[in-house]
Amino acid sequence: MAKTRREVVNMALHHIGVVSSDEEPEAVDQLYADQVLDGVFAELQNSQDITISWGLDETPETAFLPLAFLLASEVAAHFGVQAMPRSRAMGRFRAALISDDRDDRRDLDNDNLVSDGEIEADKRAQYF
Repeated sequence: MAKTRREVVNMALHHIGVVSSDEEPEAVDQLYADQVLDGVFAELQNSQDITISWGLDETPETAFLPLAFLLASEVAAHFGVQAMPRSRAMGRFRAALISDDRDDRRDLDNDNLVSDGEIEADKRAQYF
């Protein structure tokens, strides 16, 4: 089930301890984080090479926590707390939305199976 922008903001504020899990944020805190969320979302759409086909009121489950943690990393300093580094939060968001379609480089004979010998050859190549 899709999440709303309010749920994203609330999760971000809960994550950094601005409010406890059984509390609602104060209106001013909610407004501040909501405004930052707009900027973060615009950045994601325009400069991160990520195709986003949904709006903030229909955030998919797979993007919910990564987006909330990215927002938390953006607003944490405003509230005088620390959060996950922005680069880690961005990496988590990108990993949730961009599929890893790289070929498995360990498959040396391209038979779509990785044998024990190919795993060992890959380990040796990484070591040397």
